[in-house]
Parts: sequence; C-alpha cells; structure tokens
Amino acid sequence: MVNLFLRDSGRIFSNLRDAHVRQVLIQELNHQFTNKPYLRILQELQEHNRSNIKETEYSLLTEKNDFLAFKDLIENENQLIEYFSLDNSVPSQILAVFTMSYTKSSHAYKNSVDSTDPNLLHEWRKRLKDVQYQFELIFDHLNPEIQKHYLTIQDLCNVLGEINDLEMIIRWISENRHQLTSGEEFISEFLGELTVLKESRLEAAIIKGSNLYQFSPDRFKEYVIDM
Repeated sequence: MVNLFLRDSGRIFSNLRDAHVRQVLIQELNHQFTNKPYLRILQELQEHNRSNIKETEYSLLTEKNDFLAFKDLIENENQLIEYFSLDNSVPSQILAVFTMSYTKSSHAYKNSVDSTDPNLLHEWRKRLKDVQYQFELIFDHLNPEIQKHYLTIQDLCNVLGEINDLEMIIRWISENRHQLTSGEEFISEFLGELTVLKESRLEAAIIKGSNLYQFSPDRFKEYVIDM
C-alpha cells in the first residue's frame, strides 16, 4: 500500500523525469550516431526537450509549488508515519517477501516474452527492480548460491531500462516529428535505427532472462529458506 501511495502521489513528476531521461539519452545517442543528418535531428530534439524541461519545471514551481506540496504530503501522511514507525520486521518475513518478488518477476518475464505488449515488458522490469533493490538490502546475509545471481539481475535491469528509455524516446519523437525540420525521410530512417537498437536490446534481455529463470522460483525459495 505504501508503495502504491508513493507511486501515485509522485506521478505528477513523471513528465519531468521523462524529459530529463530523454536529455541524457539524446546526449548518449550523439556519440552513437555520427551521421550528420542524424546529428541535426538530435540537435533539434535536444533544443525541443530543453524547452519542455523549462516549461514543466515552471508549471510545477508556480502556483502551489508541487515539490513543496509533495514534501508536506509525505511528512504528514498517516500511512507513511505508521509504516516507518514499525518495529523491525522478522527475518522470515523479509525472506518471504524476497522470494515472492522473485516469483513475481519470473511470471512477469513469461508474460512479456509471450506478448508484443510493451506494458508487459515494463511490468517485468518493475518486478525485477524489486528483486534487485531487496537483494542489495540483504545481500550479505544470503546464501552464496543466491548471491552469484545478483550481477545477472543488475545487468538485466540495466538492459530493460535501456529498452524502456528507447521505447519512450521513439514514442516522443513520433509524437513531435511535425516540429522537426530535418525532413521526413531522415526522421523515419532515424526512428528505424532506434527501433533496431531497441529490438537488439530486447533480444539480449530475453536471452538473459531465460538464463536467469533456469534458477526456478521454487529452487530460489529453497536456497533462501535454507540460509
């Protein structure tokens, strides 16, 4: 419930987060694509995105200042106060949640590889990020047989993040292509290049996921419980 509360309350900042991610990604793409027509497209996108960041920040900072409003909300929300004042959880509860997160990520993986819906791929990424964060919290207390999977999970989360960012910027460019002066032919070619890049990342993620989930949720649970 706390997770859902924070997610929904912070949704107002999602557009700003996306804009900052786009700015970083555009800079990275500048190093990958040295073709001059593509560099012109990237320069235009960067300028357009900077304007978008300024407009979004201005909107959030004027009138009621959404940043301060969010700060007040999380400091005074009874649900959060109660949650963070709880006594330390019993180790068995922590491990139960950890194994449940791994199981959920395994199910999300199977759902995503059987579908072309990008939302299911995003769901897999979110569930695997849960596993990664929980891994980092209790890593030193885990069975070495479990510990050796951490780097695989971390690497896979990074690849899924790249796919998510590419999906986001492809959609954004498609929605704003009418504002670009680089020419439809070059824009279409550039979107094609980004799509190929995304598909190559997706192929790598599926292979990495297949290797990871050979370590089944049941076997994962056995090693965690036996620690």
